[in-house]
Amino acid sequence: VSVSSDLYKDAKRDLSDLGLDGYAVDHCHNLGKLPYGDLESRYGMGIMFCTYQTLIAKNREGGTRLDQLIDWCGGEDFDGLILLDECHKAKT
Repeated sequence: VSVSSDLYKDAKRDLSDLGLDGYAVDHCHNLGKLPYGDLESRYGMGIMFCTYQTLIAKNREGGTRLDQLIDWCGGEDFDGLILLDECHKAKT
């Protein structure tokens, strides 16, 4: 989770610099650019980049990106890592 969507490209570049070019291309996704709804079937395991602003977004039916992200992570069974970049700049 980051402050700016511009940092998505930087995150992919950093993965490539670590020798993970293929992984960056195939498994690094920008939540703000994806449709609402089920992500698991199309975007399986990987890295889901999003901004703090994206997390509070809602669709017309009231579904939130935060709920979508939680579902993609597997809910209470989540076994992974969430990184908060510049969390001191996050707002309510």
